[in-house]
Amino acid sequence: MSGGSWEHPDIVAEREAQEAERRERRDIMLGAYATEWAERHPNNRRTGRPLSPKSVHERTRMLRQAGTKGPNDPGGPLSELLDLKLGEVTTARVAACHAAGIETGKRTQTSRAYELLEPIMKEALAEGLIDVNPCVVVGGKSQRTGIEIAPPRSDAEFEKLLEEMPDEYKALVVVFAAAACRFGEAVDLRADDITALRDWEGEIEYVAVTIDSQVQIIDGIVHQILPKAESVRSVIVSGEDAEIIAERVEGRTGRERLFPARTDPSRPLSRSTFDRHYDRARKAAGMPNTRPYDLRHFAGTRYAQTGATLKEIMARLGHSSPSAALRYQHDADEARRIELATKAGRKRRMNKV
Repeated sequence: MSGGSWEHPDIVAEREAQEAERRERRDIMLGAYATEWAERHPNNRRTGRPLSPKSVHERTRMLRQAGTKGPNDPGGPLSELLDLKLGEVTTARVAACHAAGIETGKRTQTSRAYELLEPIMKEALAEGLIDVNPCVVVGGKSQRTGIEIAPPRSDAEFEKLLEEMPDEYKALVVVFAAAACRFGEAVDLRADDITALRDWEGEIEYVAVTIDSQVQIIDGIVHQILPKAESVRSVIVSGEDAEIIAERVEGRTGRERLFPARTDPSRPLSRSTFDRHYDRARKAAGMPNTRPYDLRHFAGTRYAQTGATLKEIMARLGHSSPSAALRYQHDADEARRIELATKAGRKRRMNKV
């Protein structure tokens, strides 16, 4: 005691118990630890808001053990690591798992799985359960599918696509391309989300589309949540696009869905039903690579070409960052490039008399 090295037996016992618990925790399997981690982190790491049902479903899928859904179930993209102790999840094994995922061609899924694994191992390191974070794959989170974004490059191309769509779904395509709605936002629109303004002759001047919710369908259950990034907004649509949307609203009132399921008007139109008709239309229009989501890129590009500021584009598309909005702006066709160049060119000054 006089030398300062004595400790109370209770303190020594508590420290030894903590060390024993830590040693035991170091033997925990990654799958069990990842489950604990997910329960401790029910919110989005960047925004702090609760994860959406789709995000929860995706996280669960990523961490699914092999054989969960039957003997031939390969499990999620991280399944080969889940039965390893935390200390056995080495840099080499993580790199091999990532490379194997890339080899399958599922580049986006692989990058998202790595993006999930990295904070899990970072927290294990902070707890002293591992000596080094094995997630050091260069560009591990930046791998993307490489699918070309192919929005219509002119109004004429879009009109050709629209002509090939069945009348029942024309307004939905316009909502993508003019109001810049995401699919879940579009199919959750109700009659009273549309406000039409008419001129003195009764013609539609514009419509205001209120986007304040979206749906996610997980395992057949419809979840209604806020739009992505909580981007509640009102989008003004004019011209022929406004007329098409207003026509869709006619005969519908209140909270009646604009785009209901074929068999149950209380449910939103399913993605599979829409895709079946849209796939035929885009091929017939000679635009086989133009996906429904590419029409949001078309909307962002057209709005930018009107002279809208970046902040205005972000508000219209429901983006929370300038970088996201910039990804939705694309080059125009030759005729539009000539038009823009003509506007930008210096004009010849007339000689004074």
